[in-house]
Amino acid sequence: MKNLLFILLTIVSMSLSAQDYPEHFTYTGVVKVDSASATILYSRAKRFVAETYKSGKTVTDLDDATTTTIILKPLMDSYSSSVSMSAISSSCSASVKYTFTIECKDGRYKYTLSDFHHVIDIGQCGAGGDLTSEKPACGYFLLFKKTWAKIKASADAEAKALIEALNKAMNSSSTGAKSDW
Repeated sequence: MKNLLFILLTIVSMSLSAQDYPEHFTYTGVVKVDSASATILYSRAKRFVAETYKSGKTVTDLDDATTTTIILKPLMDSYSSSVSMSAISSSCSASVKYTFTIECKDGRYKYTLSDFHHVIDIGQCGAGGDLTSEKPACGYFLLFKKTWAKIKASADAEAKALIEALNKAMNSSSTGAKSDW
């Protein structure tokens, strides 16, 4: 009876702890925007970048007005803590680097967030590496399993929030110009 209870509890805890991350930790979508040219959508995307990141120019890897494409290589803050993140470290500051592509065409735009990697900013904890990995690249000794799960959950939540903010900015009828000032 104890063995059966243990097996049931193990199965329930595993199913509750499983996260529903997108396949390969990639977020992509094509969004239609009626009556908006590629140039207008590109302008909205540039404004989104400028308002979303501390330095839009610093994170911009490609800004091509001809193809109306923007490629960003920003960092998002990762789970940072003064509590124990690993067996040998008491504090650590880390980030998740990723690629964010926005491509604009007449009446629609495509976004892609991909290539999520956990990197170390400050401290002696391990870099988790590719977020698609079940285990961190440095192993669970340098980055606890619970911390790795929090890093993934945080990156997932922030990616979804970025997509929501992008969709709002791209569907805004304002191009940022003040009328009759």
